Amino acid sequence: MEIIKQMIFNLALLLVILFLFQIYQESKGEKSNSHKNVFWYFLISIVVSLLLSNIINLHMRYDLRVVPLILGCLYLPRKLGARLFIYSIIIRALFGINFGFFLSIFIYGVQTICLLLIHNYFHTLKTKKKIFFSVIISILSSILFIIITKVFNQSLTLSQWSIYILSTSIGTGIMCAAFEFYNRNYAMREKIIKSEKIEAVSHLAASISHEVRNPLTSIKGFLQLISDDDFSKEKKDEFIKIALSEIHRAEQIINDYLTFAKPSLVSYEKIKIHEHLTKTINIIQPLAIMSSVRIRKKLDTNAYFFGDFSTFQQCIINFLKNSIDAMPNGGILHVESYLDDEIAVIIIKDTGIGMTSEQARKLGEPYFSTKGTKGTGLGLMVSYGIIRSMKGVIEVESKIDKGTTFTIKFPVTSINEGSY
Repeated sequence: MEIIKQMIFNLALLLVILFLFQIYQESKGEKSNSHKNVFWYFLISIVVSLLLSNIINLHMRYDLRVVPLILGCLYLPRKLGARLFIYSIIIRALFGINFGFFLSIFIYGVQTICLLLIHNYFHTLKTKKKIFFSVIISILSSILFIIITKVFNQSLTLSQWSIYILSTSIGTGIMCAAFEFYNRNYAMREKIIKSEKIEAVSHLAASISHEVRNPLTSIKGFLQLISDDDFSKEKKDEFIKIALSEIHRAEQIINDYLTFAKPSLVSYEKIKIHEHLTKTINIIQPLAIMSSVRIRKKLDTNAYFFGDFSTFQQCIINFLKNSIDAMPNGGILHVESYLDDEIAVIIIKDTGIGMTSEQARKLGEPYFSTKGTKGTGLGLMVSYGIIRSMKGVIEVESKIDKGTTFTIKFPVTSINEGSY
């Protein structure tokens, strides 16, 4: 009975730690599956489980460390899962190097290898199947434990094994369900945040339409005056000149909005990346010199794709300018292009301040900027829209104080050929 109370208390404490971990994540505004933080949660859970062990004999410890170890190997990347196993063995060694220590190495080692092999398959499952799958793994691990202990004549009583199997399997199922519940809520919250940002863009559209009405009202008034015969020809010419100026202003407002909302391609042409990137780099070169940034280029003369040059140039200028801004103390900006089968690849790499994975994930969203009050995020929003409009994709890799790499890929097939 005492063992049951101890196992229930252990499981309850693991759930409390998970709850506190989630609160911490929310307060920091970090992604729910931030690998570094999740790793520490599982490691702390293993330590807590070992501290609450039931000592059966000189060699055997009875605890729930298998629960965070299983879930850690399933939810963390493979490298972190393997590291979690190694750390758990090191921590177990602090409690004594005996038969139980070597038994843990063997059983949890086999378990970890199996979990890392099926890691990708686990993430293709739906929530209920993930819970069921983790419970089955826990039961199989416990059965392996029973078999090994029997071989070495270290077996426990039937009631002890029954309690162990039930507590570990139930604990694994509850913990897995808690993780899935939190991840689902996080994803839902992210959708709500994005919808709010889209609503903000809608408000922007409404304000711009209000601005457009002002020149249109002026144009309407001047056209009415022009139709009046009481005015001289010189006066009417002046009215026409003012009306044309107002038309140009309205057109500029609309064009500016369309650039932010959805970049449109004026024409499709074969863009020789080597030539156009060289021209664009020459445009941005003065800014690079002023910022003590050296531009190194490696451009394939055969790389090309079909798109609109003016919008493509605007897109590249935005990326180059952001890369230069990310190197306030100077640095090196690498620009590379090549043709990979039927894909034109452009790489823009800086040695600047870098970004967190969360910041990199949010690039291209309305009003998100890593420049604080100095940036609006609309420049990259436009660039991402331009890339999508030309059927391209963009990949971002970044590390704090190591720099950022943008990889832009375009299909070389002309959109006019109807391939899309």
